[in-house]
Amino acid sequence: MKTLTTSTIAAVLASSISSASTFEIVNTQFVEGVSYQEQQEAMESLNSVVKHFDGFQSRSYFYSEELNRWTDIIVWENADLAQSATVKAMENPEALEVFSKMDSENTIFSHYQSIGYIEAELTSQ
Repeated sequence: MKTLTTSTIAAVLASSISSASTFEIVNTQFVEGVSYQEQQEAMESLNSVVKHFDGFQSRSYFYSEELNRWTDIIVWENADLAQSATVKAMENPEALEVFSKMDSENTIFSHYQSIGYIEAELTSQ
Protein backbone atom coordinates (compact mmCIF):
# COMPACT_ATOMS: atom_id res chain seq x y z
CA MET A 1 0.00 0.00 0.00
CA LYS A 2 2.83 2.44 0.76
CA THR A 3 4.28 1.96 -2.74
CA LEU A 4 0.88 2.54 -4.35
CA THR A 5 0.42 5.77 -2.40
CA THR A 6 3.85 7.15 -3.31
CA SER A 7 3.37 6.13 -6.93
CA THR A 8 0.09 8.04 -7.00
CA ILE A 9 1.83 11.15 -5.66
CA ALA A 10 4.47 10.79 -8.36
CA ALA A 11 1.81 10.59 -11.05
CA VAL A 12 0.27 13.82 -9.82
CA LEU A 13 3.66 15.55 -9.96
CA ALA A 14 4.29 14.19 -13.46
CA SER A 15 1.97 16.65 -15.15
CA SER A 16 4.65 19.27 -15.76
CA ILE A 17 7.64 16.94 -16.12
CA SER A 18 9.23 15.49 -19.23
CA SER A 19 8.45 11.87 -20.09
CA ALA A 20 12.19 11.16 -19.76
CA SER A 21 12.23 12.38 -16.16
CA THR A 22 12.98 9.95 -13.37
CA PHE A 23 11.22 10.09 -10.03
CA GLU A 24 13.24 9.15 -6.97
CA ILE A 25 10.77 8.20 -4.27
CA VAL A 26 11.84 7.52 -0.70
CA ASN A 27 9.43 6.48 2.02
CA THR A 28 11.10 6.49 5.43
CA GLN A 29 10.82 7.09 9.12
CA PHE A 30 13.36 8.37 11.58
CA VAL A 31 14.85 6.34 14.40
CA GLU A 32 13.29 6.48 17.85
CA GLY A 33 14.17 9.62 19.77
CA VAL A 34 14.38 12.03 16.82
CA SER A 35 11.73 14.71 17.43
CA TYR A 36 9.38 15.92 14.71
CA GLN A 37 11.20 19.29 14.71
CA GLU A 38 14.56 17.53 14.18
CA GLN A 39 13.03 15.38 11.43
CA GLN A 40 11.65 18.44 9.65
CA GLU A 41 15.01 20.24 9.88
CA ALA A 42 16.82 17.17 8.60
CA MET A 43 14.49 16.83 5.62
CA GLU A 44 14.82 20.52 4.82
CA SER A 45 18.63 20.34 5.03
CA LEU A 46 18.66 17.88 2.13
CA ASN A 47 17.45 20.70 -0.16
CA SER A 48 20.89 22.30 -0.06
CA VAL A 49 22.45 18.99 -1.07
CA VAL A 50 20.26 17.76 -3.92
CA LYS A 51 19.76 21.09 -5.69
CA HIS A 52 23.42 21.11 -6.73
CA PHE A 53 23.43 17.67 -8.38
CA ASP A 54 23.34 17.48 -12.18
CA GLY A 55 19.88 16.75 -13.53
CA PHE A 56 17.97 18.01 -10.49
CA GLN A 57 14.50 19.32 -11.42
CA SER A 58 12.44 19.48 -8.23
CA ARG A 59 11.90 18.06 -4.76
CA SER A 60 8.77 17.71 -2.65
CA TYR A 61 8.49 15.98 0.67
CA PHE A 62 5.46 14.97 2.68
CA TYR A 63 4.82 13.87 6.27
CA SER A 64 2.15 11.49 7.56
CA GLU A 65 1.38 12.19 11.20
CA GLU A 66 -0.72 9.03 11.27
CA LEU A 67 2.21 6.82 10.20
CA ASN A 68 5.07 9.02 11.45
CA ARG A 69 6.63 8.58 8.00
CA TRP A 70 8.07 10.82 5.32
CA THR A 71 7.76 10.51 1.56
CA ASP A 72 10.41 12.35 -0.43
CA ILE A 73 10.00 12.79 -4.19
CA ILE A 74 12.88 14.13 -6.24
CA VAL A 75 12.51 14.60 -9.98
CA TRP A 76 15.63 14.10 -12.10
CA GLU A 77 16.20 14.87 -15.76
CA ASN A 78 16.80 11.18 -16.54
CA ALA A 79 17.64 7.81 -14.98
CA ASP A 80 21.41 8.12 -15.42
CA LEU A 81 21.56 11.45 -13.62
CA ALA A 82 19.27 10.11 -10.89
CA GLN A 83 21.62 7.20 -10.31
CA SER A 84 24.65 9.49 -10.32
CA ALA A 85 23.00 11.74 -7.74
CA THR A 86 22.32 8.72 -5.52
CA VAL A 87 26.02 7.83 -5.54
CA LYS A 88 26.99 11.45 -4.79
CA ALA A 89 24.47 11.69 -1.94
CA MET A 90 25.98 8.60 -0.33
CA GLU A 91 29.34 10.42 -0.33
CA ASN A 92 28.00 13.75 0.95
CA PRO A 93 28.65 14.39 4.69
CA GLU A 94 25.52 16.50 5.18
CA ALA A 95 23.30 13.90 3.53
CA LEU A 96 24.97 11.07 5.44
CA GLU A 97 24.23 12.87 8.71
CA VAL A 98 20.52 12.94 7.82
CA PHE A 99 20.56 9.32 6.62
CA SER A 100 22.11 8.24 9.93
CA LYS A 101 18.97 9.46 11.71
CA MET A 102 16.66 7.44 9.43
CA ASP A 103 15.51 3.89 10.08
CA SER A 104 17.20 2.21 7.11
CA GLU A 105 15.48 -1.12 7.83
CA ASN A 106 12.10 0.50 7.20
CA THR A 107 13.03 2.72 4.27
CA ILE A 108 11.83 2.16 0.70
CA PHE A 109 14.05 3.80 -1.92
CA SER A 110 13.48 3.46 -5.66
CA HIS A 111 13.44 5.19 -9.03
CA TYR A 112 10.30 5.37 -11.17
CA GLN A 113 9.33 6.45 -14.67
CA SER A 114 5.97 8.15 -15.19
CA ILE A 115 3.61 5.81 -17.05
CA GLY A 116 0.27 7.57 -16.87
CA TYR A 117 -1.42 10.70 -15.65
CA ILE A 118 -4.91 12.18 -15.39
CA GLU A 119 -6.31 15.45 -14.07
CA ALA A 120 -9.77 16.36 -12.90
CA GLU A 121 -11.85 18.00 -15.57
CA LEU A 122 -12.62 21.66 -15.01
CA THR A 123 -16.31 22.34 -14.70
CA SER A 124 -17.93 25.69 -15.36
CA GLN A 125 -20.42 27.00 -12.86
